[in-house]
This record gives sequence, structure tokens and C-alpha cells, in this order.
Amino acid sequence: MSTTEAVGVACGAGMDIILNYPPWVVAKRLGAGLSAVPQGKGLASGFGLYCGGGALLSSTAPTWILQERLTAFLGKGPLAACLAGAVGGLCVASQIEGCITKAHVWKTTLLGVVRLMSLRPLLLPKGMVMTMCREVPCSGCLFFLRDRITERLEERLNGGAGHLGVEVVR
Repeated sequence: MSTTEAVGVACGAGMDIILNYPPWVVAKRLGAGLSAVPQGKGLASGFGLYCGGGALLSSTAPTWILQERLTAFLGKGPLAACLAGAVGGLCVASQIEGCITKAHVWKTTLLGVVRLMSLRPLLLPKGMVMTMCREVPCSGCLFFLRDRITERLEERLNGGAGHLGVEVVR
């Protein structure tokens, strides 16, 4: 992946956090029996919707790297990409998301959660299976479907020439 492509991916991931993180937090808070928006006055309540966003953004890199490498190792097909998604959810995403949710419930920081919890619930958080299930289509789209769509667009728009951002080696 070129530097330009890496910057594009980073910008896209950042915009994903800006746009999609608040609804994700609201869903997690409601699922934990909390109010949809953290209590606070003015900007404090809106800012509370972004608490943990940096940790989630930071977790996307190891999750996606694991999923991309595992997809390449397993054969780059749709089943490989989807299986890689389950592994990424199991090994990275569920732990980070579990800590973020606990931080909202306990009104503490992520480090505070890590200090308060024993190792087992940190490694095996509630909701782990659903996180794995969510990562299956995400990884399938990122590491299989996206490349197929890009290839078809290149064929139609450029007669197969040019480069529209296919990163996964064929």
C-alpha cells in the first residue's frame, strides 16, 4: 500500500469514527441500560458520545491488519475474508469495545476499566460472539467484495487499465 493509500484509509477511518461512533455509543449505552446520551450540560453531553472514540479508532488498525493478513494467508476468497472477520472480532475488536462500554457504564477511563477488571472478563467480554458476527460481513466487504467491485469498475471505466486502489495482492 502506498503512502497516499494509507493516508486515504486513515482519513476514511477517522471520518467513520466522527460519523458512526455516536450512534454506536448510543446503541451500546442503551444495551447497557444507560441513558442514550451521557449526562452533562451543553457540550459535555455531546463530548461524552465520543469518549473512547480514539481507542476504537486505534483498534481498527490491528483488527484490519489481522483480517487482511489472514485473508491473504487463507486464499483471498469470500470465505477467507469472512473467517478473518470472525477472528478479528474474537481477538481484537470485542476486547476494546467491551472496555469502552464498561468505561461508559462505570463512568471511568479505559485504563480505569483495565485496572478494575480481572483478566478473564477483559479477554472474554460479554457480546464477543455478536462482535465476531458483525466483523464477518465487514471483513468480507473490505477484503473481498471491495476488490471485486474495484476490478469491475476498472474494466468498465478504463478497459482494465489504471489503478482505483486495489491493495490486496491477487
